[in-house]
Amino acid sequence: IEQLTLWSIDVHAEFIIIHSDCSQNLSAQMSGIGRKGEGGEWAKYRRSTELGIYFKGFVKDNKISVEVRIWLSGIKGISFAPRIDFTDPNDPRHDVTLVIEGEKIYVSKQILAFHSPVFSAMFFGDFAEKNKNEIELKDV
Repeated sequence: IEQLTLWSIDVHAEFIIIHSDCSQNLSAQMSGIGRKGEGGEWAKYRRSTELGIYFKGFVKDNKISVEVRIWLSGIKGISFAPRIDFTDPNDPRHDVTLVIEGEKIYVSKQILAFHSPVFSAMFFGDFAEKNKNEIELKDV
C-alpha cells in the first residue's frame, strides 16, 4: 500500500567533482521523488557512476570542489502560505499591537499563543496584558 502523500516533487540531480587541475571531472546522477513525511526516495536510488573522489588529483588540501545541478519537475500539492503584512493595522486577522523599539507590529494573539507558551500566558493567563490592545515589549 503506497503511503498517502500531500505533495511530491520529481528531482534529478547531477554531482560533478572537479579535478584540481581541471583536466578531468567525475560525475554521477541521481533521480527520485520527494514526498511529504519521507526523507524522500533518495535512499532507493544509487549513483549511476561511482564517484572516485580519492583518485589522485581530486582531493587537494583535504578539500574537493563539487558542482551540483538540480532539476525539479512534476511539482504537485505544494502551496505557499499567504503573505501577511504585519505593518497593516487594518488587517482583520490582527487583534493586538506589539510595540518593539518604537515600531508597531500588528499580530494575532491566537497564533502567537499557539507557537509560544510565553505569549499564551501573556494573552490568556492572569497578566495585565490580557486585556490590552497594545503591548510594549522591552529588551527584545
